[in-house]
Amino acid sequence: MIWREAAKLSHNITASLISSTSEDQILILNAPDNLRGVPVFHNGLPEALKYFENRNQQVEIVAYQRVQSANDSISLSESGDA
Repeated sequence: MIWREAAKLSHNITASLISSTSEDQILILNAPDNLRGVPVFHNGLPEALKYFENRNQQVEIVAYQRVQSANDSISLSESGDA
């Protein structure tokens, strides 16, 4: 069951990022690494965005974090040119 939650979380985050930005560069702080030990984006978020969006976006991830629940809040924000 936890593997299904992690897969759904991966899909939802990828879809949200794709629909929320048209920029060529994305900077992500605290990208979800795993959901209670099950990999979510264990070093695979840039590849997922490239595969599903079919664009050459530059994705820089500053840090990863463990997620305890699929309902943990995630916020997307834009500031100036960032």
